[in-house]
Amino acid sequence: MSDKNKFLENLSRRSFLVNAGKFAAGAMVGFSGLSLAGCAASPKESASEQASQNAPDVKIPKLPWPYKKLDPEVVRKKAHDNYYRDDAHCMETTFSTIVEELAKEVGFPYTVIPVEMAHYGAGGVMNWSTLCGALNGSCMAMNLVLGKKGDALEKAVNELMGWYTKAKFPSDQSNKFDGPKVKGPLPQSIGTSPLCHVSVSMWCDASGMKSFSPERAERCARLSGDTAAKAVEILNQYLEKGEIIPVYADPASIQECGACHGKGGLIEDSRGKMDCVQCHEPHEKQPPK
Repeated sequence: MSDKNKFLENLSRRSFLVNAGKFAAGAMVGFSGLSLAGCAASPKESASEQASQNAPDVKIPKLPWPYKKLDPEVVRKKAHDNYYRDDAHCMETTFSTIVEELAKEVGFPYTVIPVEMAHYGAGGVMNWSTLCGALNGSCMAMNLVLGKKGDALEKAVNELMGWYTKAKFPSDQSNKFDGPKVKGPLPQSIGTSPLCHVSVSMWCDASGMKSFSPERAERCARLSGDTAAKAVEILNQYLEKGEIIPVYADPASIQECGACHGKGGLIEDSRGKMDCVQCHEPHEKQPPK
């Protein structure tokens, strides 16, 4: 009898069920870091039987989740580096960096998050150049910490978004980082808008670089580090003071234009918090018809 036939003969129904149970146990918690490769091991039969019968029932707690203070500079550097990890890009790198740092400091439930879920935000949502992915990922991470009750999340997101529109990218700190293809400092520009399209275009105008160049990619890697670091600063403030202390103030155009175009206005045909005159021509107030 060949070795192959001997193996098949010895593979009893009982051992098959045991190994199947091990596979099921691994599959149930695979996303929490339990590798299915462990099924190939040969532990004692009693242990494998127990694993098949007592597969852990992972229950994800409701938000908000626990938070411990993180070092913004550590986050800044790691978010920059992670931009290039497995083709992560902007949203995945900011989200994954904050979550992975919290997984180290807090542990569960941050350890069970598949951070690749944030990849859709690359290039302002799959290259539509809408909301900057660095903002999108950072805001999603803050949502885990702040939940949705009360006004903490809205204040935190508002502060981060507003800061982004006024910040200089890459920052002086992140401009010290080197990418795999681009070394040394890059030209800087003000974000001016949370939209990827506007932010990138403004930088290309200021730098003379192309929007699909390695330099632009490195600019966004450094920007991602800056944005994740700012998000952590905001969360640290909330941890220490129990509230979000706003610094950002809405542009005057929101109040001026909103008087007619905003909620309760004479026209009420728009909404939002972005600077109106960045895209719309300013005009004198028109009397109601």
